[in-house]
Amino acid sequence: MDDSSPLFRAPLQVLIETAQLRREQATAGPRAELVYWRHVLACYMAIVEQIKAPKCRLYVQLLTLAHSKLLKDWQELDQRVTNACNEADDNVKYLYALERYCYPLYHADPTVMGMHLPALLYTVRMVYASSRFYNSTERITSLLVKVTNQMVAACRAYLDENGARSVWEQRKRDVLHKIDVCLNLHKTYSECFEKARRAMLNTPVASDQPFEISEMYVFGKFQTFRIRIMKLAHALKIALKYSILESSCIEGIDAHAHRFKELYTQVMFMKEVKDFCLC
Repeated sequence: MDDSSPLFRAPLQVLIETAQLRREQATAGPRAELVYWRHVLACYMAIVEQIKAPKCRLYVQLLTLAHSKLLKDWQELDQRVTNACNEADDNVKYLYALERYCYPLYHADPTVMGMHLPALLYTVRMVYASSRFYNSTERITSLLVKVTNQMVAACRAYLDENGARSVWEQRKRDVLHKIDVCLNLHKTYSECFEKARRAMLNTPVASDQPFEISEMYVFGKFQTFRIRIMKLAHALKIALKYSILESSCIEGIDAHAHRFKELYTQVMFMKEVKDFCLC
């Protein structure tokens, strides 16, 4: 194919860019999926408009009259663009339907986020069952990873009050309560995910491919975060346990209380500890 021809250049460029490995932030949330496919759709719609333009139609007519070998290449490329545009349009339609269920991930805190997860995962299951193009294990897994990313981001913001105060600057009991909320959210998410996964296994899809999703891949970041905040909770409980030393009237105990306070302060101001929950 003569890809130097203006007839082929733009469609080829879009197809090549779309086929290349997709790069995105490791912390991207589910909205990034919609943004990506809207961008892809806009690119292909622009190409379709160009293909339908009088100048392009005239070019194709000339190829036809000349019995050019490029005509077959053009027809194949035209079909590829049409298929890709249909795919992007279908994906955008389903992701728009999913967007409203992702809203709580961005605007609710973990105390109420769990109650929205059943509806969200049910909608993901419906997308998997009915979409012509988004019903692959790879795409659903990628979407669920983004859901996990946003939940972890919401938990971090909840713990440090959107960056206003670190966990070490808040009352220990308040932080422990917040940690319990985050752990309960993880539990709820796991239960809802397992229910949706079992349903997906029994859901017929157009591609007839088995649904094999990696739970470790979907939950990996949340599981790491869960382990970190459990360790944080353990440290805070120890601090609470020994804080009684400061109020004790036992003779000579004040030296031990002072020593414990010094050690706790030193640990608290270590950079790796200050950033403990944000890693």
